[in-house]
Amino acid sequence: MANTDSGFSRLACQKFEEAFHQSDCQNIKISEIKIPDIQITFTDEKNNELRRKIELKSCKGGVILGSTIKGLDMNTWVIFCRRSLDNSRFEFRYGRYFLGIPPEDMGLFQDRTPRPRIKWENYQQASESPNMKLIDQDADWIKTYAKLAIDRLFRDFTKPHEKDSWQDDFIIEIIRRANSENISLEHLKNFEDLKKKREKEKEKKKEEKERKKEERMRKKRETNL
Repeated sequence: MANTDSGFSRLACQKFEEAFHQSDCQNIKISEIKIPDIQITFTDEKNNELRRKIELKSCKGGVILGSTIKGLDMNTWVIFCRRSLDNSRFEFRYGRYFLGIPPEDMGLFQDRTPRPRIKWENYQQASESPNMKLIDQDADWIKTYAKLAIDRLFRDFTKPHEKDSWQDDFIIEIIRRANSENISLEHLKNFEDLKKKREKEKEKKKEEKERKKEERMRKKRETNL
């Protein structure tokens, strides 16, 4: 999800460019840098392009909803600004996206692809060396949220901090309807098989489109030589 604070984005882009020019990167240059967030296109000495993005986050508390999980790269770099309530003080932390996501026992999903909460305090201080660890993307995030939804139905209701949600009633109604309409595992498997087939066809078209794009770029480079 892009940061909609254009002033924050413009300043961050400016400072990134200044810092890059002071670095020892000699074989690549910035051919484009733009908002929202920090979207950079690098070009090497052979005119090959490399696109990267640094996400910008801002809050006045400590926890905000992050980007939607379906298209989220957990290893993306993040710069997180925490502002005082009157905007007189600013604190910054940074790190890989996944550092800010706290473990959840009973997370909620929103009215679209889930947006995991991220915590400002989980990120690194500016004085710390970058944590270069990478993690694998959660390919089974749907199963993870399904388990969280079921776990919520069996939570300890004696805990005062546990909040009720409309999603609890929603999950109960799904289970109730599945039972009353005799929806079997075979029905679900047939649906999954059809969906996988459509996704493979879609991916094949996407790969073909990328292949044609790469071919056009190759011919363009050869023409410019």
